[in-house]
Parts: sequence; structure tokens; C-alpha cells
Amino acid sequence: MAFSLNDNHIVVKYHYIDNPREDRRAFYPCPIKEFERQIIFLKNNFKITTVENVFNAAQENSSEKMCALTFDDGLKDNYQNAIPILKKHRVTGTFFPITKTFEGFLPATHAMHILLSSQSSEDLVGNFNTFLSATFPDMVGQFYISKTKRLTMERKMYDDVSTANLKETMNRVPRNIRDTFLEMIFKELGLDKEKISSALFMTPLEIKDLYRKGYLIGSHAHSHEALDTTEESLAWEEIRTSKKILKELLGTPVTVLVYPQSGPKIVPQAMLKEEGLRFALSTERRGVLKGDDPYLIPRYDTNDIRDFLDTTTL
Repeated sequence: MAFSLNDNHIVVKYHYIDNPREDRRAFYPCPIKEFERQIIFLKNNFKITTVENVFNAAQENSSEKMCALTFDDGLKDNYQNAIPILKKHRVTGTFFPITKTFEGFLPATHAMHILLSSQSSEDLVGNFNTFLSATFPDMVGQFYISKTKRLTMERKMYDDVSTANLKETMNRVPRNIRDTFLEMIFKELGLDKEKISSALFMTPLEIKDLYRKGYLIGSHAHSHEALDTTEESLAWEEIRTSKKILKELLGTPVTVLVYPQSGPKIVPQAMLKEEGLRFALSTERRGVLKGDDPYLIPRYDTNDIRDFLDTTTL
């Protein structure tokens, strides 16, 4: 759904906030000036507040227009580029770090961003299909990647078919196959995953600093695996590990979760409540409405706000 000012209650999702760089050309960041343009627009038209306040206002049919700003992955450019702008305009936000990055881990999603900045998606798809045929031939029928037909219409719609299918396959293929392929390509290119992770993600001390300054912190699971394509026991371990690490770091439990990459097909509300989580955010792009599930809260993407500003005279 396209964003419009008819929405009273919204959540907006951000990832990379940086100026475009050739060595990160597949990151598609929100440029710094564009980010500030959006913050000014949102502040002028909504009260910038928390996810909880936005959701509760929607359930009460409040006429007060409210917006929550969310920042996925715990990216270092958020600390360097977004925080000064949020501070300048005196608005808040909630940050959702991937806790395994505290160990120098590079999630598969971000590994793909690095690889797609070095090679074309068509070449990487060809490399994967060749790798699969040679190393795991019994899996070819299930995971051979098409360059012409999308695997899903539920996410990655901003990407071309090859890129979207490559990313989606990295979510669906068994982890040992995915990780062996990524390790092979990184080795061929001479790339250091731990060094890249350190450059991309905030440290625990930076996350703690945000919390001390009044910004909210939520869970984005431990290693950024798509929970709807992960075995249930592993999915819950992802959530519990993240919550434990963040509680130890911040001294207080987190109560908001962002599903890595999407929302699950079936939301286990009772288990989320048992884990002390009160709200969970998906990637469905629309405003928050009365009657919405607190564990499937929709969010607009930064690109939705950009497109509105580019095509509307205010």
C-alpha cells in the first residue's frame, strides 16, 4: 500500500543510512540528506513516539497522528549518521541489533549485500547453481535458482528477479549449503567476514550508549535467520538468545521484536507473550489500524516515504 497522509498511525522502517558508495552499491542506503528530509517531514506531520504508543493510539482510534521510527540490524551507520539527525530534531527511535554481530559474525543477508556489490546477481546465481550441481546434486531440483520467475511475491519486491531469488534461496536452503557457498565465494574474493562485520555493525558499547541516551532497544533475533523458514526450536533459540544478551547488556528486558526479513505465516502469540514480548513488527507496508495484531504490526519502508515526497506537493 502506498503511504499517504490519510494514515494517522504509522511505523517507518530504516536500514542503511549513508551516502551511496561504489564498494557498497548493493546496499541501497537512505542517503543522509534524504533521511533528514524524511525526519523533518514526519516530525511536521506526526508526533514521533514509541511503537507501543503508536499501536495503542491506533486501537483507541485516536485522532492524534503518531509515528514510530525503527532501525533494523544495529548498523554502525545508524550510530554515525542517523543519531546526530535524530538528536538535532529532538525525536526518538527504536533500534534492533542482531546480537550475534557482537561476536564479529556477518549475517548471510549482509554477506549477500557485500557479494552483490562485487559481482552481478546473474553471475552469483550462476555460481550458486554450478556449486549446487557439483557439490549437492540431490538438492538441484529443490534449490536451483531461476533468473526469470520469482520465488515469492511477499518480499524483496524492490529487487530484480535474479537478486530476489538469490536472497530468498539463501533463506530457504539448508544452512550448511548456504554457508559453504558463501565461505567459498568470500575466500575466492579474499574478503574477511569479521573485519566486514566490525565495519558494518554497532558494538555492544555503542548499543548501550544509545540506551543511556534515551533511545529504545528491541530484539532482531540472534543471527538474522528468517524465522518463517527456520525450524521452530531454532527460531525460539534465536529469540531467547537475543533477549538474554540484550538484558545482560542493558540491565532491563526488551519487549519489542522485529522479525528478521519478514513476519511468520503463523504467529505463536502465547509463546511470544511467555517470552515477555509485547509487540512484534513485520514488513507489511501500511499504516497501523484498529484491530491489528500486536505481534504483526505493519511498517512503511523509507522508500515509501521517499516516493511520497518525490511525487507530492505539500
